[in-house]
Amino acid sequence: MFLPNIFLCLNYLLTVIRYLTSVSKRLAKMKKPSKSFLNRGLFSNVTNPCDLYRVIRDEGRCSKLKSGIEELWEIYYPYADGDFPKQLSQDFHARYWEMYLTCTLVGNSFNVVPKQGRSEGPDIKIEHASLIGLLIVRFVIG
Repeated sequence: MFLPNIFLCLNYLLTVIRYLTSVSKRLAKMKKPSKSFLNRGLFSNVTNPCDLYRVIRDEGRCSKLKSGIEELWEIYYPYADGDFPKQLSQDFHARYWEMYLTCTLVGNSFNVVPKQGRSEGPDIKIEHASLIGLLIVRFVIG
């Protein structure tokens, strides 16, 4: 049971490390959220989290992975739905992909529209582009 979780943690850790090392200087200049906002926690003690969320939150061996995901959250929070932390705990793969993709677009100088002020519409909206918005879709087999 734990062996696949370890491989998933390592896979996510490598992905996060690759992303963080390739981030542009633009991200370093972005306004950071307040510490009180971040202290509310992306990894909180929610009831019935998915297995991967629980492992990343609770297992010490995933502390670097957890830290990397929280760094992505510092970039992603303006683009997230209001209940994103709860959604992440229930559907980690889909919500992580949404966060990672948005951060990658922002890091590559796409003009991603923050979620504040728009409750409807796509998960990711890019302004002044031929691609107006992206709807994140996850395929489930089985």
